[in-house]
Amino acid sequence: MLKLAPAVTEAEWKDLAPGVRVLLKPADAVMLLAGRRAAGEVHKIAADLIAADLAPNGGSVQADAEFAFTVGCLVWGALDWEGVGDQDGEPLPMTEANLTLLLRQSLDIFDKFDREYVVPILVRDAEKNVSSPSLNGTSAAAKTTAVPVPAPAESAPTA
Repeated sequence: MLKLAPAVTEAEWKDLAPGVRVLLKPADAVMLLAGRRAAGEVHKIAADLIAADLAPNGGSVQADAEFAFTVGCLVWGALDWEGVGDQDGEPLPMTEANLTLLLRQSLDIFDKFDREYVVPILVRDAEKNVSSPSLNGTSAAAKTTAVPVPAPAESAPTA
């Protein structure tokens, strides 16, 4: 049985590092779609580069797509931030480019955001896959969908 919990509707501040925090919308399926869209764009660009024989040697399209997925989730969910500034210590505006730079520059911040914001919704999304038996396929609960064959077919002639 799939157990529905009341939806969290309030944005919440997430501390990502000492003095750095981001105000985030509640994670949901729409966030996953934003992340998937960002990852899909990376795959499309990579395919276009490969087709044009312009793909750089080295690097990993999969790693780039996974990073883009997490950035896409952050860009979708971030409403505000505090404690992020430029090299002179002046506060930076929260933009997609600056959010990307934040995750790219700090593995600790990337890991914490991914672990505490993205992974829980991925786990919740995956739980639905084991909540009930399969309605088709080879599970014991599956209905038979094929009509029985009346007689076996003859073998094809050999040359």
